[in-house]
Formats: sequence, structure tokens, C-alpha cells
Amino acid sequence: MHYIFDSTGSCVITSQSPIEPIEGYTHVESTEVYNPWEIRLVDGAIVKQEPKEEPPNTHTEESTDKQDEPAEVITPTVEELAKSVAGLYGILAEIAPKEESEEDTADESTGKETKESEG
Repeated sequence: MHYIFDSTGSCVITSQSPIEPIEGYTHVESTEVYNPWEIRLVDGAIVKQEPKEEPPNTHTEESTDKQDEPAEVITPTVEELAKSVAGLYGILAEIAPKEESEEDTADESTGKETKESEG
């Protein structure tokens, strides 16, 4: 496997086929296969990192921290969405050129569309 590490030692690219050198990055070839998020480059060698331990849960039922409160959710109603879509259609109708088929079926005197009879 081929691994590319940035200047901080983080793995940024992995590949099974050879990788062209990139200026400012370090290329390391290894027979070992690693997950890129589990390794670092330390003194030119790939070092597997131990998973970070989660801090103990210090949450109590009486906690009043703001971070414990749910974030405000802004959910538009169907009616609000329908009005927005209708407004967008209105804007589009003003700026979009009329298609030829629309011009043919419009009744010039009333400005209303007429249906063409089939048959």
C-alpha cells in the first residue's frame, strides 16, 4: 500500500497503486494495510494510533447547561413551502420566454389559453 502524509503526520491519501510524489507531503510504501484515520507518520515511520477514549459521562438530570437543551428546529409548514414554490413559479414565468406551443394556444382577445380539439 502507498500512503501520503501531510506535514502534521496525518494520512491524507492511500492507494494500492504507486502514487506520484507531491511537494510538501511524505510518501511511504508499506506491505501492511492500515485505515488512514488510525495511523500517523512519526519520525518517518507509520505508527498506529490507539483509539481515543471517550470522557466519562458527567451528565446529570439537574443539569441546566445550554448545550443540554435541544437546538431550535426551524421546520416550515407545507403551506409555507407551497407559497414559496408558487412564488418561484411566478418569478420563473416572468423571466422565461414563452414556448411556441403556448403562443399558439393563447387566445389573444382574452389572454386565456384555449384547448385545441382533437379529431
